[in-house]
Amino acid sequence: MWLVSAGDPAGRELTRDEYLWVFVDTVAGMMEATDAAEAVVEALGDVPADDDMAAMMDELWRIEHPDLVEVLEALGDHHPDRAVAKSARTAAYKARSA
Repeated sequence: MWLVSAGDPAGRELTRDEYLWVFVDTVAGMMEATDAAEAVVEALGDVPADDDMAAMMDELWRIEHPDLVEVLEALGDHHPDRAVAKSARTAAYKARSA
């Protein structure tokens, strides 16, 4: 996520799908080092303030990442915004059903 916020030294911007994959991968990596609640808090600190997290959850379930469902469940359980948490739980359901 730091690379996303700092920008690619080559000047290339990530596509939306790449950005979402990096977000999932970042949270998944953090969950390996700490508990899910702390990983969610840490990851949210790197999300740009103008990102619509509820809309982002609706996009995330389509990303192909081996830890996607676990990340969405963690976001659903620990995101401080109830609307975003609900969107994450819905996205986790969709990802499991896909």
